[in-house]
Amino acid sequence: MLESLRAGEAAGRERFNWMPVIVGVAGTFLVLLVFLLGGKISSRPAGQLDNAYGAQVRAQATKVLSAQSMMAGSVIYVDGAVANQGPRTITLLRVRMRFHDLYGQLVQTENQDLVNATTGPLAPHASRTFRAGFDHISDMWNQAPPDLQLLQVYTK
Repeated sequence: MLESLRAGEAAGRERFNWMPVIVGVAGTFLVLLVFLLGGKISSRPAGQLDNAYGAQVRAQATKVLSAQSMMAGSVIYVDGAVANQGPRTITLLRVRMRFHDLYGQLVQTENQDLVNATTGPLAPHASRTFRAGFDHISDMWNQAPPDLQLLQVYTK
């Protein structure tokens, strides 16, 4: 009778199979890792950093518009043009828009990509217009188009 009781205990105490849990945790970890690293790799601009090529680029903000949005309230748009005057294709062009007050003092800066994977590359000797939108610009801003400072140029 003692042996049948021990056999019953052993049968009730089956070993838990940890293998599916380990495989599930490892799989989840790998999916998260690919997702996180994949986003970093895909957001890397095509081409090579070539800030010296900035001498071949002309970018200018020409007009400022204001519009009302149901979601964000007032939206400020900066329109302008960018020209590639050199022999290479621009794959990324990042600028700093510098907003000033009535006395010429800097009141706000905003970084903006004028050329990127979404807008497509800018071919040699080509130009295009751009529009950058902002939810808020300092109340001290003089309402003039901002100055543009080239930050990064990637070419191929």
